[in-house]
Amino acid sequence: MNAGFCIYPVGSEVVLSDGRHAIVVENHPGFVQRPTVRLLEDGKEINLRGDRNAYNITIVKTNDLGEHMANQGKNGIDVILAESLKELSKTRPIEKLQSRK
Repeated sequence: MNAGFCIYPVGSEVVLSDGRHAIVVENHPGFVQRPTVRLLEDGKEINLRGDRNAYNITIVKTNDLGEHMANQGKNGIDVILAESLKELSKTRPIEKLQSRK
């Protein structure tokens, strides 16, 4: 299996089997279906791979972030996107773009 392969990219919104909505904040090599997610309702993080209390929770579908956040207002969306980008920058720092000649 390709080490860079992931089903749920960081920043993806997912729906968990218990009905909660979350954002993927980290993937685990070799465990592509068990990322760490941050719950949208309270910001709590759940490691689907390592948390024994989460073994019975699965991701049942991905969602459009806008669909769930439509009633949250601009500030709610800004907070979630900023937190997701902060987490993403930890694993994939933005590289300076160089012009090609």
